[in-house]
Amino acid sequence: VVASQAAMKVGAVQKIMKEKCFGDPNGIVEGVKAPSGIGEQPFGHDETIRGAMNRLNSAKSMKAADFYVSIENGIFEVEITQRRYFDVAWVVIEKAGGKQSLAHSVGVEMPAEYVEKALAEGFDKTNAGTKLAAENPGVNKQDPHKWLLSGQADREELLIGALKAACGQLKKATV
Repeated sequence: VVASQAAMKVGAVQKIMKEKCFGDPNGIVEGVKAPSGIGEQPFGHDETIRGAMNRLNSAKSMKAADFYVSIENGIFEVEITQRRYFDVAWVVIEKAGGKQSLAHSVGVEMPAEYVEKALAEGFDKTNAGTKLAAENPGVNKQDPHKWLLSGQADREELLIGALKAACGQLKKATV
């Protein structure tokens, strides 16, 4: 069960299923509408992971499954010589019985102007991807990553990388 009905998230889990991450490559992947309980634009690792965990717990209360997957993207601030922002997805995979692993995707730099516009409007109402797409024709607000990376990778590919990391860790988990 995927703690989202977003086609990109469900699709990434379906692709990873074929690599036997979840045991049966022919298993059924189903997305459920699971609330994050946080704002539209999570900010920082703690809030983003909290959103992923909230989604996971919600999905677990809705449907029995062998595996649960939750994915939450958030914005992270890094200050080096200037303030910069990165979009990172946190992935949580939990096996029936409670074994759990977390991993995050590669961070993609989000232009500061769009993060700051979303922040000014309120992260509870909007997000940086929506602001970026509104001002740049051809940008998908659900996948600004592809545009930001000049077509070198899209959001689903980044999610698959994080899912592979979480899956590998889960296979090695002893608790």
